[in-house]
Amino acid sequence: MAKAKCIFCGGIVDIDDAFQEFACPICSEVGKADKAIERYQAISEESFKEKMNTKYIGDFSILDDKLLKYTGMESEVEIPAGVKIIGKEAFMDNVYVESVVLPLGAVEIEEKAFYNCESLSNILLPNSLRVIRHSVFGECKKLRKIVLPANIRTIERECFQNCESLVSAKLPKEITLIDWDMFENCYSLESIEVPENVTKINWDAFKNCRSLTSISIPANVQEIGAGAFAGCSKLQSIVVEKRKNKLVINRNAFADTPAHDEWERMGVCQLCGSDKNIFGKCKYCVEGFD
Repeated sequence: MAKAKCIFCGGIVDIDDAFQEFACPICSEVGKADKAIERYQAISEESFKEKMNTKYIGDFSILDDKLLKYTGMESEVEIPAGVKIIGKEAFMDNVYVESVVLPLGAVEIEEKAFYNCESLSNILLPNSLRVIRHSVFGECKKLRKIVLPANIRTIERECFQNCESLVSAKLPKEITLIDWDMFENCYSLESIEVPENVTKINWDAFKNCRSLTSISIPANVQEIGAGAFAGCSKLQSIVVEKRKNKLVINRNAFADTPAHDEWERMGVCQLCGSDKNIFGKCKYCVEGFD
């Protein structure tokens, strides 16, 4: 008897040398043995090819132009030239690295690449960078500041979630979305400038940014998600630029902030000055909820 991988569920099945039909003991699907063998061989060859083509430069594992893993214990790390993609979880949980320099030509950082690097306090990103996937710097509790290159087009959700020491972050002008939980629980964040191309600030984007004192909402922003600024206990000033279209403010977007309390107390819309409407309910310029 020989063994092959089921093409339906991936389970290992027994086949006979006559290449008869088999029944997978896991999913009960029936298939031809020769197809199962071809699938099994293809997977094996792909895995073998990856292992053979991976280069090891010091503590770096690199496949083609992608950094797969860093396993070192250095405090200052410079990623080798030629790397264009920082792979998924490449530095995740590394407790030693404090400073990282990405090479010129790097274009993408995959999800959780630096997640929970508890000692990381400084990172230098090249102007070639275009995409930062989700949770890349999440839980980096010593990261104090970061400059995001102007040509970045995409920053995904939870990118800086729980970076409690982050004081400032300069967002790139090309992004159109501040995604959900992007700066949630960044307790030390004192200021942030929303780029003028942004059309939506997603839910919980700045939740519990307790040091944030003011925010300016550009005219292109069409929606502020639920809880986007909730818990920003020092947020006293919200400046909303004049716009042609209504601004949708979702439930609890500014809950538990001094600005929300002041708007409620005054009983007027701070966007258009109507004295018959309160924050989040203005029929002239806002659609939303308390």
